[in-house]
Amino acid sequence: MDMEHKEAGALKNEIKKELKLIYKANMEASGWDIPERNDEEMSKLILEAMQNALDELKKEV
Repeated sequence: MDMEHKEAGALKNEIKKELKLIYKANMEASGWDIPERNDEEMSKLILEAMQNALDELKKEV
């Protein structure tokens, strides 16, 4: 296995943790702005926004 794959494997868990933190932070912040929000719908919208950002990043690199 080459060094890039080893490094990517090591980063996998860290990236997963960071994505969860981003998701949770946005869910929490949306609760401040929309106290009566539908959690399931907000979750879908946040995950969609995160996926769109990842898709755009893929196109850039």
